[in-house]
Amino acid sequence: MSICGKLGMALRAATLAGLAAGVLVAPGKLDADESPTGQVLWAQLEKLTQPPAEFAGQFGPYRSPLQFADGTLARTREDWARRRNEILETWQRRLGDWPPLIERPAMKILETIERDGFTQHHVQVEVSPEGILADGYLLVPSGKGPFPAVFVPFYEPLTSIGQAEKGRGTHDYGWQLARRGFVTLSIGTPGSVETPGVDTRQLLTRAGIAQHRQPLGWLAYVAANCHTALAQRPDVDPQRIGIIGLSYGGKWSMFASCLHDKFACAVWSDPGIVFNEKNPSVNYWEPWYLGYESDVERKPGVPSADNPRTGLYRQLIEAGDDLVDLHALMAPRPVLVSGGTEDPPANWQALNHLVAVTQHHGYRRRVAMTARATHVPTAEALELELAFLEHWLKPHELQPGDDVGGARFLAAWGQEGSQPGEFNIPIGIAVNAADEVFVTDHYNNRVQKFSADGKLLDHFAVLPNPGGICVNPAGNLLIGHFPGSRLGTEKTPDRISVCTPEGKLLHEWGKSGQGEGELNWVGGIAVGMGQRVYVADQTNHRMQVFDADGKFLFQWGKYGGLPGEFGGTEPVLSRVGGPQFVAIDSAGNIYTSEATLGRIQKFTADGKFILAWGDNDDRPGSFGGDFLAFKIRLKGPIALCIDRKDRLWISSVAGRIQQFSSDGAYLRGFGAEQGSDPGQFLAPHGVALDSRGHIYVVDTYNHRVQKFDVSE
Repeated sequence: MSICGKLGMALRAATLAGLAAGVLVAPGKLDADESPTGQVLWAQLEKLTQPPAEFAGQFGPYRSPLQFADGTLARTREDWARRRNEILETWQRRLGDWPPLIERPAMKILETIERDGFTQHHVQVEVSPEGILADGYLLVPSGKGPFPAVFVPFYEPLTSIGQAEKGRGTHDYGWQLARRGFVTLSIGTPGSVETPGVDTRQLLTRAGIAQHRQPLGWLAYVAANCHTALAQRPDVDPQRIGIIGLSYGGKWSMFASCLHDKFACAVWSDPGIVFNEKNPSVNYWEPWYLGYESDVERKPGVPSADNPRTGLYRQLIEAGDDLVDLHALMAPRPVLVSGGTEDPPANWQALNHLVAVTQHHGYRRRVAMTARATHVPTAEALELELAFLEHWLKPHELQPGDDVGGARFLAAWGQEGSQPGEFNIPIGIAVNAADEVFVTDHYNNRVQKFSADGKLLDHFAVLPNPGGICVNPAGNLLIGHFPGSRLGTEKTPDRISVCTPEGKLLHEWGKSGQGEGELNWVGGIAVGMGQRVYVADQTNHRMQVFDADGKFLFQWGKYGGLPGEFGGTEPVLSRVGGPQFVAIDSAGNIYTSEATLGRIQKFTADGKFILAWGDNDDRPGSFGGDFLAFKIRLKGPIALCIDRKDRLWISSVAGRIQQFSSDGAYLRGFGAEQGSDPGQFLAPHGVALDSRGHIYVVDTYNHRVQKFDVSE
C-alpha cells in the first residue's frame, strides 16, 4: 500500500495542550508519553484543513493544475498520472535537469556526543556526484528503531538542533523532533564545507553559475540525496521520512518535497508559497532562488523598471505562471503550510488548488494551513508543526475516532473462519430499529447478529448461500439465496427466505428460472411502500416485485445498456451485469447498481426510469479501478444504502465508499486505499446505516465488518 494511505490511518500522541477559541494554548514541556491521544490530536489538527469562510472554494487568479498544457482537463486517475508527469517534466526543464541521484551517499561522522534522550552526530553528507558536502547534525533517539525521520534544511544546522543563539523554542526542529522519537538530519547550505565563511546568498548564486541551473532546483536535488542517506540507515524507517523548514528552509522544503515524491509529508513554514512582489521577503526573483540568468547580474531587491526581473522568475511572470502547479506534485501526500507574514490566510486561494488535486485522488483533510502574525514561528505554531509530523509519520494502529480521509473509523470485527464471529465471504448487511447488525455469512450458510459496537449477539443457520438481506417493517429478515459460487458444489434453488431476528424460518418463495416470479442469481433485496419486496434478479437482468407473502406483482428491465435495461456489454448469462443491489428512498424511488456499465439507475416505485449516472473510470465519483487481490480490473458499484436526507452511500469493488445526492451528484467518499489495514477494503459489498448516521461496510475479502462515522 502507499505510504500516504497507511500513514493517513495513523494518529500518534503529540505535544499539544489544547485549543481555546480556535487558538492553541501555549503548552508546557511534554514528553511523548504525556501527549494527548490520537483522537484529541486530530480534533485539533482537523481545523487546520478548513480555510476561513471568505476563502473557502476560492481559487484566485491561478490556473488549475488539473489543466493540461493543451487546455484539456485531467478527469481520471490515468489522466492525472499523465498531467503530473507533464508538470514534473516542465519544472525539471525550468530549473535545470538533475544529475543522477547518488546511489549510496556517504555520511561521514566527525564527532559524537550524548544529549538528553538522543545521540548527536556531527556529520558531513555527500550531496553531489562531484563530492560536494553538506555540513550537519544527525540526531538519533534512544531506544530500538527503526524510527521515522525528518530532514531539516536551514542556513546553518546549529539553529535546527537548538545550539544557536536564536531559534530555540521557535524553529529548533531537529532537536524538538529528536525528543519526540524522530531521527533528524539538519544541514546548512551546501558548499559551506568547501568555502567556509561565505554567505548563503553567495553560495547559492555560485551554485547556480557552476551548476547552470536555478538554485532552488539544486537545493531540491541536495535534499533528495539527503533523503537517500537517511533511508539507507538501519535505524530509519525509509517509508516515513518527512521534511520541514522555515523561510529559506521553507522554500527549500517546498521545492524538495514537490520534486522528490519519496518525502512522505512536509511542513512549509512561511516560505511564501506564491509570488508576491508587494512583499520584499517573498523574494523568488533573487538570483539565489529563481532569478539566476547566465551573464546577467541584477541588484538585490523588488523588481522594478530600473531593476527588472531575470532568469526563470521573469519567464514565469511573463507567462502568467506561478507555483500552484508545483504544489500539485505534492498530492496526495500531506502538507502543512505554517503561515506567517509571507503566507497570510489569503494564500488559501492558491492552496485550494492542491486541495482539489488531493480530492481528485480521493483524499480529504490532507492539506492544512495555520496563521500567525509573525514570520518566525510562535511556540503555538511550532507545536502545530511538530504535531502535524507526528500525526502523519508515527506508525501505530488505527484507533476509534481516527480519520481515514472522509470518515472516522470506529470499529472493525471478524476474520476468516467458521467459528462464531468469524466469516467466510460475508456479503449482505442490514441494521434494524434497535441498531442491531445482521450479516450474511455466505459460505458458512448463516446469519450473524451483532451489537452496534461489534459484539456477537447471536448466529443461526439459514438456507444455503445467503447474500442480500434487509429488514421489513415487522423487524423480520428477508434473505436472498442463490445457487452457489464455488465450482463443484451442489447447486441449490434461487429463493427468498423470511426469518425472525432469532433465525426462525417463517416462509420462503421462489425457484430458479426465467419466468415470472422465478429467479436467476438473486442479488439485493429491499422493502418499499406497501411492503412491496423489490428483488434484483441478476442474471435475468431485471427487477422483480413481490408482495409481503411472496406473490409476484410485476417486473421491469431486460438485457441491454439502454435506460431501464441491465447487463450492458457482459455476456447475457453473466450475473455481474446487474442489477446487483437495490435501495429505496423516502419517496419510494428505486435505485439499482450495475457493475458492467458502472452506473446507478433510478426508477419510480412502479419501475419507470428517471435517471442514471456513473462510469467505470478510476476516480472519485466513478466506480472503476483495479481490484488488487485478483490482479484484474473488476468493475463497478456493488451495494447501496440511503440516509435520512435521501443521499446514497455506494460501495464499489475497487474499494471506494462514496456518497451521492439523489440526482447523482458526487458529494464525498473514503476508502481509496485497498488492503487489510483498518480503513482499507478488499471488494466491499453490503453497506448499511444505523440511527446515529454510522455506516457499516461488509469488507468481503477481508472477511470482516468495518464501522465508520460519516455524520456531519
